[in-house]
Amino acid sequence: VWALEASGLENLGAETFPEDADGAITITALTDQQQWEDDSMAGCIELFRAAQPDVELKDPDQHVDGDEQWFKSIHPYCRNIALFELLATAAGRNPTQESWQAAMDGAGDFSLPGIPFASLGPDKPDAGDSFQLTRFDAAEGEGGGLVSISDVLDGTP
Repeated sequence: VWALEASGLENLGAETFPEDADGAITITALTDQQQWEDDSMAGCIELFRAAQPDVELKDPDQHVDGDEQWFKSIHPYCRNIALFELLATAAGRNPTQESWQAAMDGAGDFSLPGIPFASLGPDKPDAGDSFQLTRFDAAEGEGGGLVSISDVLDGTP
């Protein structure tokens, strides 16, 4: 079950103790910290800092309860803007529904901020194709946590 639903390892219930899941291997997307540290995210982070100089941005791993989790908003906005720019450029100066469709059909493999491997397709719910193998470690943080045990892999169909 955990191999197919990694969120279950992050939300162990009262009946399942972290030690029960210790060593379980699953696949996950990049962690918030890995996305934040990705070189392709740097430009977007700097734009946000310039626009909001009074906001204190912390690395995801430095977050403490009660802190605003700005990275949770910055990550998807950076990706969405990059994807829009990619498709809008390919759709041309005077885009039509047909040129947008052609841009999506012809996008091929590409990268987005925090997502090194991406693609589009008619049966895909999103563009992300990046994943990694992770292992649940009962001693990681409070209540255990997932630890990467592989490089980021390309799951492009």
